[in-house]
This record gives sequence, structure tokens and C-alpha cells, in this order.
Amino acid sequence: MLTSENISGLVYCFLCLVFVIPPQEVAAAGLTIQNLFGGLLGDERVDFIKYHIRRASVTLVVHAFLPLGYVLVIAWTNAEQYIYQFSSLALLIQIGFISSIVLPLAAVGCVLLWSQDGWAHHPLMLKLKNLYPSNEPSRSSVAVANAINVEMRRPDLFSSGHYSQKVHVTDNWIIKIGTYNLDIAHQTNCILSLCGSEEYTISEESPHGVQMLKIDVRPVDKSQSPFIIRLRSIDYTELRSKLHAPVVNARNIVVKQTVTELFVDAFTETVKANPPYTFNPEVAGYELEPCMGCMQETANVKIVKLCAPPGEGDCQECYCKPLWCIDCLAKWFSYRQDQNNTQTWLSGKAGCPMCRAKFCMADVCGIGLS
Repeated sequence: MLTSENISGLVYCFLCLVFVIPPQEVAAAGLTIQNLFGGLLGDERVDFIKYHIRRASVTLVVHAFLPLGYVLVIAWTNAEQYIYQFSSLALLIQIGFISSIVLPLAAVGCVLLWSQDGWAHHPLMLKLKNLYPSNEPSRSSVAVANAINVEMRRPDLFSSGHYSQKVHVTDNWIIKIGTYNLDIAHQTNCILSLCGSEEYTISEESPHGVQMLKIDVRPVDKSQSPFIIRLRSIDYTELRSKLHAPVVNARNIVVKQTVTELFVDAFTETVKANPPYTFNPEVAGYELEPCMGCMQETANVKIVKLCAPPGEGDCQECYCKPLWCIDCLAKWFSYRQDQNNTQTWLSGKAGCPMCRAKFCMADVCGIGLS
């Protein structure tokens, strides 16, 4: 049975999770570090490096206070046990209580130390001076920060990702924004390679799903740490246009760069879930022919009205024989949808390429040879 103490703890943990990893709805409502402490952080476009040093420092302090908040919530729900009888608690619980107080104090102490001399002691400022290639003249951390700030104000900046996990690419720099730090590499001093991809059928960004690419950014200088950036496949072409060197794809990862390619996958999955169409050459009196669209694949789909009983609904009977492969029919279907409103594609309708009979995705059946 859940006690009030357990319920309060679970609610607090849930709120902390939403605050630390906010969904888009929470971020849009302004419940983020950037918005809540905007006056303290300054303007990102004016001084990009100092802005993110302050942001990361404030984030560290705020997150360090979260365990203390949990302790206070638990103590408030059961003050008799956790406050007045503290000495009788188990040793691990006592250590947890004390650690929740020491942790934010240590975080505040670190931030105060880093902030001396205009944040000159912050770990990010200390590593900036080593970012340029070894064959170029050495520069101070301030000079490197100023160079990055100037490029971040240019209008042709490439950006991808959410507010706390963004990737920026300028004419010379690759920058990944993390929760507590920035990963930065000079374009001429690193090698980029495509190291993996992840596909999500459900995404808040697209009703057709999304493919996320993982790109390894590995500095030539071994003293610098490599890092991985993640971006949507539809942003890949724009990213490559900003890079000085090509992205190595040694694993031959297939990059789905357009919304249409993603839709073809969603279309195919839907058709696989539909009842199959049984095709018998002897009964039909003909063999399946190459697809009329690509002339490479054999026709493997048939339009059969299944979404509603005959005579009902907007969809119509199609009497054409199988002439298309599933990829070509999916592309035909997508081209006849509202190109400015991709969210309606899955529920849309199109006409048969031959007889123009209206059909929806529920009417497309894969062909199973018997």
C-alpha cells in the first residue's frame, strides 16, 4: 500500500524528471533553465560561449539542489521520523540526508571558483585554446571564444536538435550543446564518420517516424575527446553542405533523407498489416509483370477496397490488374497528398494510377503467390 510519503516522493521524482528532461510542451511553456534564469544568463547571440558557460553552471547548481528538495519533501511528510528522530535512522539514510546538503554546497563552490577572472577557470575555457590545428598559431582561450562567437552570429548557421541537445555547425566549428558542457571541434582538425542510425516509428516531430543518425566527431589531436552528434536524417544533406570534408560512411548506413522515403516505410508497414491478396497465375490467366513505375521490381501490390463495405465511403473499387510495386505506389500516393501538411498523409486518399479509382492505405494489399 502506498503511503503519503511514497506518493509525495514519486510525484517529486516525476516533476524532477520533467524538469531535467523537459518534453517539447514543457519547454514551450517556458519551464526550462534558459527561460527561468534568462536574465542571469545573458544573450546567446551576443556572447555564445559565456552564455553556455553560465547556463551549464546554473544547470549544475539547480540539479544539485534536487536531491535536497526530495529530502525536504520526505521530511515534511514524516517530520516525526526524519527530523526529531534523525539519530535513530539507518546509516545509509543518514548518509543520504547529509549528502543532499553537501552536494549543492559543493556545486556552488565549484561555480564560484570557475567564475573568477571572467570564467577563465571554467573547464570549457581551459580547453578552448587547444582546439585549433597544431599547424596553426596558438591562440588564447579568449581569442578562440571570440572567433566562435562571431561565427555563431552569422545567418548561414546550421542547427539541429532540441534546446538542450542542439548541434551547431559554422564555417569552421562543430558544436554540440550538452546539459553541463559544450563539445567543440575545429572542422579542419577532426574526422567525421557515420557510426549508426536509429529509426522511430512514433515521433513528436513527424507522423511518419524519424531516422536519427549518429556521427562520430573525432579530433586528430589525441588530447581532445571525441564526441557523437545526433541529427535527423532529413537534416543530413544540409549538414554536409556546411562541412569542409565528407562524412565517412564505412558501415554503408542507408540514410533516408526525405519525408517521402520515411513515408514509403510507413506505407509499407501499413500494407503488411492489411489482408494479403492471393494471386494465382493459372486462374488470372497472366503472369505478374515488372512494375510500370521502376521496371525493376515485379508488381507486388493490388488495390482492393477493404476500408468499407461496397457502395459505402469515398473509396472505390479498382479493377486494374497488379501493375505496381509497393515503393512506387507509395511514392505515387505521397505525391498526391498536401505537401505542406505531411501529418495527414497516412489518412489521405489518392486515385489509382491507371483508372483513377479513389483508394486509401487500407485498400492496398500485398500479393502472396499461391
